[in-house]
Order: sequence, then C-alpha cells, then structure tokens
Amino acid sequence: MATVRVHPIQLEYSVAKDDTQTCNLCGAEERWTSKQQPTVFGDALKRSLHLVHLVKTHLPDVQNTFTPAERKKEKDIDAGQTTATVGQAEG
Repeated sequence: MATVRVHPIQLEYSVAKDDTQTCNLCGAEERWTSKQQPTVFGDALKRSLHLVHLVKTHLPDVQNTFTPAERKKEKDIDAGQTTATVGQAEG
C-alpha cells in the first residue's frame, strides 16, 4: 500500500454526492479551472485541488504547518484513499 504524509489541514474538505468539493475552512467551492488536464485522479486529485486552494486562500495557515509543533500532527494515509468528509457537503 502506497502512503502519503499529510497535515490534517490538507483533509479539511468535503465532497458531496454530486462530486462538488468544498473547503471546510471557508466554505468555498473548489474546482479544476485550468485548461491543462490534471495528471492525477481520484483522491490524489481531490487532495491536490484542495492544496492549491489552501495555498491561494489560506497561505498563513499553510505556512504555519511547517512549524515543529504542527509537523508532529502529520499522519500517513493510504495514497489511494482519503479521510476527508465524503457526501456531507451541501450542494
């Protein structure tokens, strides 16, 4: 099983049954807007999409994840799965 190490803020998104993805921190809808097609899919795409949103919208929070105390909160998850909230976003 391949794993990826993430900070809990990277999993602060929800995916509705219609695949609408929403940031749990601010309620913004996250969507792929580039003409370039993504090179990842499934849960990796969802995490990547949320990470882009985090950097663009919540940069101070992202920068805070690099402190020693915050690095201790990181955890390994299955690279093919996510622990984000699924099916509970409004939409």
